[in-house]
Amino acid sequence: MKAMVLLSCVALIGGTALAAYGEKQLLITSGVSVIHGGDAIARETGQVIAYGGANVLAYDQASVTAYDTSTVEAHGNSVVHGYANSKTSASDSARVFVANHAMVNADGAAHIEAANEATVTAHGSATVIGSKDCVIKAYDNTSVFASGNCKVEAHDDASISAHGDTVVTATDNVSVEAFDNAQVSCTKSCKVILHDTATRVVVNG
Repeated sequence: MKAMVLLSCVALIGGTALAAYGEKQLLITSGVSVIHGGDAIARETGQVIAYGGANVLAYDQASVTAYDTSTVEAHGNSVVHGYANSKTSASDSARVFVANHAMVNADGAAHIEAANEATVTAHGSATVIGSKDCVIKAYDNTSVFASGNCKVEAHDDASISAHGDTVVTATDNVSVEAFDNAQVSCTKSCKVILHDTATRVVVNG
């Protein structure tokens, strides 16, 4: 086994204990750690603030805040806050909150909240709440609540609740309930319920 290495690029807050496996991979299990680049694994109650293209694997009750071009893979009941151009992959019951061009790929029973031009692709039984110009692609049994000027593309058996000026494009057996000025473009197989001044256009497919 390779010797443990303590990386000098990591700032420790509150006496965080770290173990490094391999050359540059940190194990963070408690307290708060700030990393600039490199790789880290967050477990138990470890908290990570990631900058500069860092790569973080999150498990258990761990929490990660990602900036710049950092990437996060979230499992278990971990929580991720993603900003700038960060990318997050979420599964299990992970919860992800993203904004400002951040990207998320969600599966399982993950819960995603996205705003300010964030992009979300959701599969499985994921739940997505989107607002303020975010872009959402929903597959399988994903549930989506979209407001503001969101754009939603839905397939399979996804369920969509569209509000504000949201635009929805739906195929397969998607269910859409549209409110306010939402616009729905769908195939005949979709189920659509309209409220307020929401509109629907049926397309071939």
